[in-house]
Order: sequence, then structure tokens, then C-alpha cells
Amino acid sequence: MDLKELQADNFAAFKRQFCGLISCLCRDFDWMDFSDALSAGSKDLLKQLARQPENEDLLWKYQNSLRFLCKCFSRVYNRRTVILIDDYDSPFIAAGRHGYLAEAATFLQPFFSCALKGNDDLQFGVLTGWLPVTELGLNNVDAYSVLRPKFADAFGFTQEEVQQVMAERGRSAEVDAVQDFYAGYQAGREKLCSPWSICSYLDKRQLGRYWAETSAPDALIEAVQRLSAQEKEMLRKLADGGTIYAVIPPAVSADPAKLNLGKLLLYAGYLTAAEQDDSSAFNHEHTLKIPNAEIREVIRTALAAAGD
Repeated sequence: MDLKELQADNFAAFKRQFCGLISCLCRDFDWMDFSDALSAGSKDLLKQLARQPENEDLLWKYQNSLRFLCKCFSRVYNRRTVILIDDYDSPFIAAGRHGYLAEAATFLQPFFSCALKGNDDLQFGVLTGWLPVTELGLNNVDAYSVLRPKFADAFGFTQEEVQQVMAERGRSAEVDAVQDFYAGYQAGREKLCSPWSICSYLDKRQLGRYWAETSAPDALIEAVQRLSAQEKEMLRKLADGGTIYAVIPPAVSADPAKLNLGKLLLYAGYLTAAEQDDSSAFNHEHTLKIPNAEIREVIRTALAAAGD
């Protein structure tokens, strides 16, 4: 399931969006009503979840819905379930931006906890997102970010992969220009490019800010406007090719007041860590820089739009 659309500007609207998302999910599996593996009670609950709740007294059923669906799948297929949740961090980020983070975290923690902890019908779960939020409320989570070496080559195209795909298109002569504009990301010990930027370049046959255009420029401009004078000066330093030093913990709060410049821009993809070694990973201490010309243009444009 994908939580990307949970972007409400207040808590009441968020709860309605959440229940609507669960209802749509359950309607996708209404065929289980014909299965002999499910009890009549389970079928009735599945039908209830496929409708919006009539009052807030029923919200707990929606908070427990993912665990219930795991149980249904295990009964129908006689095997454990795999849970895949994309953009798990989106509702926390939206709640932090609109001032109801504490309420959203309290509401969502049972949803994640019931499904992913102590669930005998679960094989394993995978959550993906760009910000590793502390408000998730789970312990013993193995998190893999761009700052860890394991799976580092899965975050983008490696230099070898870029050379290969360019050669396959008969455009090897353009590799250096492409690497200069799109390369520079450091994930673990791998140097990476944005796959979207590379594929878009090959399709459109010209350099462009393809990855940057998939993000929300207004949100970046608003973030720049909220920066202190010192932070804006650090951003200008980065745009001019400089570096900044930051301590980046494995997980951070989605509260905007607790997100410093380095954390925000690193996890959003606007900064990358410089050469990494075992000590930096252990101490969470990193030197950050803008990865490439594409992002440098974006940062300069945001600074200009914010009046700096």
C-alpha cells in the first residue's frame, strides 16, 4: 500500500483520509467474501472496513486493519503475508508541516505496531520513504539509508550502469557531460546518479532538471524562506561548491522545528555525503555537499525565489 496521499492539513481530515484509504484497500479484496477459508465474522469485518466508519468509536478497527488483512491472507493462501508500504513517512511529514504531528503519531503507531510486531501471520515487512522518522514508534527496525553501505547500489545508477546504458543507446561520447550534470551522489561507498534523470535525458536527448522537477519546488522555496540568516548563508556556501559538517542520526523527528538544514536536504536528495568511511558511519558525523550541477541550479533558483 502507498501512504503518499495522506496529506491532510488538519487531524480530522487526516483520519477521514486514512479510513478512506483502508476502505479502498479492503474493497480490492472483496473477493475473499467467497472464500471458505474465512469465518463469517471475518467476512463481516471485511465488509465493515470497506465502508467509511459511521463514528469515531469504530476507528480502532481501521487502526488494526492491516493485521486483520494479514490474517485473512494467511487463512486463504495458507502462508504468511509480506507487507510492503511505500511513502510510510508522508503522513508524518504532512502532520508536522500542519501542526498535528503528536496526534497523527498517536493514531498511526497502533496501525504499524499491530501489523509489524508480534504478528504470527507476517513473513516480513518493508517500509520505504525518504525520511526515517522517529515518530514511527517501532523498535528493532533495520533501516538502510544512503549513509549505510548495504544495498547502497540500489539507490541509483552506479557509474558502470550509466556507462552501460549510454553505450547501449550509442551515446558513450556523452557520458562525461551526463556524469557532470547528474552524478555525484554518495551512498555508502557507491557513487550514483538519479535513474529518473538519466532515463529522462536519454528520452528527451537534452540536459534538464528532471529529478528536481518531480519534487515540489514550492515546498523547497518555503523551506528556504523559513531558514535563519546563518542557515541561508550555509546554503549559499553549498551552492558555490562548498561543504558543511553535520551530525545525521539514523532517525529524525518529522517536526520541522527539529529538522536542521543538513538533515532536511540530505534526506530530501538535495545534498549528499562526501567520501564515507567506517568512522563517519559509526559516529553519524558527515561532510555534506551538493552532488551535481542539476541540484546546484535548483538550490540557486530556490534562494533567488526566496529573495536571497
